[in-house]
Amino acid sequence: MKLLALIICKGRQYKELFCESHGKNIVFVLYFTTLLSFTGLKIVAECLGLTTSPSLIECAKDLLLQLSMGNPNYQNQIYKVFITLLSSTSHQAQRTAAYCIRQIQPLIGAVSPLIVDPSLQLLRSLHVDVQCEAAELIKELVNYKEIQDTVLNELVRLLKPSVENAGSSSAPLPAHIQQAGAAKVIGYVKVKQLLELRVVRHL
Repeated sequence: MKLLALIICKGRQYKELFCESHGKNIVFVLYFTTLLSFTGLKIVAECLGLTTSPSLIECAKDLLLQLSMGNPNYQNQIYKVFITLLSSTSHQAQRTAAYCIRQIQPLIGAVSPLIVDPSLQLLRSLHVDVQCEAAELIKELVNYKEIQDTVLNELVRLLKPSVENAGSSSAPLPAHIQQAGAAKVIGYVKVKQLLELRVVRHL
């Protein structure tokens, strides 16, 4: 992973070559005779979603972020990879994906509506670091007019969990955790917007 990072740092052509290898083999010639085969973005994303090694997660994160910089032809593809990882079963991958989206969203410009639901679902996580990263991401997503109303309406809806999700136990169920997360995020949103959504009746 570190070797790959060194290679793609050499320029845009290497980044594009790596991204183009998605689904097929690509060969880099190193040190005259050493041949290494890789399968592009897919293998890095799978690695990030499956590994529990902190060092490997960090390497995969750095590699994907490097690929997203100065690589306009494949920025959207990498962006979609991060959105997919938001729904990973690995909380480390979820946290990493949310962080990376915050870094590259300004470069992408237009925000994908597909990002809303998986971002809100992260508020249900039992892992505090995931909750915090999700909250930061959602606070930034609210600033994009294309999805602003959708995000705000969903946050307001989460303030009142459905009966089947609320449960009767005193333990902090995911629905209750998500409700608390939504309330925290709403605390940062403009008061005027919340009043228009009649948020007070849900408090």
